[in-house]
Amino acid sequence: MSNMQEVAARGGRLILVTDAAGAQAAGDLPIATLTLPTMLATVAPLVYAVPVQLIAYHNRGADGHRCRSAAQSRKIGNGE
Repeated sequence: MSNMQEVAARGGRLILVTDAAGAQAAGDLPIATLTLPTMLATVAPLVYAVPVQLIAYHNRGADGHRCRSAAQSRKIGNGE
């Protein structure tokens, strides 16, 4: 919760991917909440990764920046 409050205080927009208990604890802090069923802690990272990756994919370039592959970033970053 403290990390979310810090991001919100700096003007960040939060999209929360959590279970029902986490959604209730977050209140109205996030702009959107995706509530997933409660599951085993060993499986949760795998299941939660799917919606997070989809959100990142569909949000790419939304702020006007071009997305580059890691190889292109290294090449440009090294001045080559």
